Amino acid sequence: MLAATLRGRSPQRFVFARAENHIRQAHRGLFSRIALYIGSKEDRAPMVIARLLLLYIHVVAFAVAVGCVLREDARLVSRMPLDVESLRATARIVASALAVLWISGFGIILVDGSGSLSAI
Repeated sequence: MLAATLRGRSPQRFVFARAENHIRQAHRGLFSRIALYIGSKEDRAPMVIARLLLLYIHVVAFAVAVGCVLREDARLVSRMPLDVESLRATARIVASALAVLWISGFGIILVDGSGSLSAI
């Protein structure tokens, strides 16, 4: 078999042709794996939009919680009198923001795991 493949070719050309063939096969496999991962853009668009929306909600909830905590911390440090109603309102807002953080974070994990809990 080797003699049949070498017929009409120099040994160096045979080695280079064989190496070229291996590289083509490797690229073919790599490109098909990338194509499977990426998929068509129409299929992934809703998931990308859902992930970005969840991420936006997550960041806004974080900003609200941190802003409320910093505002009340500034009031505690300053010479302003403590307002119990303000502290209660801030506690409710921060608790709600933390609940939104948990829900949106879980949603982001689900979207990244392609919707299956076993992928987590």
